[in-house]
Amino acid sequence: DLLKKINPVNFNIIFTTAHDQYAIEAIRFSALDYLLKPIDADELRTAVDKFLEKEEALKNKELQYNNLLHNIGSESKKDFKLAINTTNGIHFFLTYEIVRLEAQSNYTKIFFLDNKSILASKTLKDYEEILTTHGFIRTHKSHLVNPLHIINYMSDGLLTMADQSKVEISRRRQHEVIELLKKG
Repeated sequence: DLLKKINPVNFNIIFTTAHDQYAIEAIRFSALDYLLKPIDADELRTAVDKFLEKEEALKNKELQYNNLLHNIGSESKKDFKLAINTTNGIHFFLTYEIVRLEAQSNYTKIFFLDNKSILASKTLKDYEEILTTHGFIRTHKSHLVNPLHIINYMSDGLLTMADQSKVEISRRRQHEVIELLKKG
């Protein structure tokens, strides 16, 4: 009865009742969860976890929206912030902070100037589509590099990066990579 009097309902609802006939009503109100009394501790924990996940997703959407506005309003590509989804939430980095990216199955390991790295939940191809417009070069099926952080090119087909890593250039891409490096 209380929910019928509140309009709009702009909060999450977890019904707790001893009467299972109210389950249909809970569904009509788009309840986040429905717990029968006596309340089981595991079921309560699951309901709270569901709530926290939903709140985190909402927060991430807001952060992504604000980053989108930042990127649209930026006058220079150097101010572009890349949104990176990880299992620990979403992170934002300026592209010049990124040294290189390496494919790891359906994930991408991203290496930064401060010798830190994170595992992102997108493929290298997804990042390639975004970062090639910012000068990044695909050197191999498993590697995407920021040319700002290339220390040297060795004739054996390896690049030395600012983080002292060695990145392979595939034979198929070698000519293209060398031409892009000459332009840069």
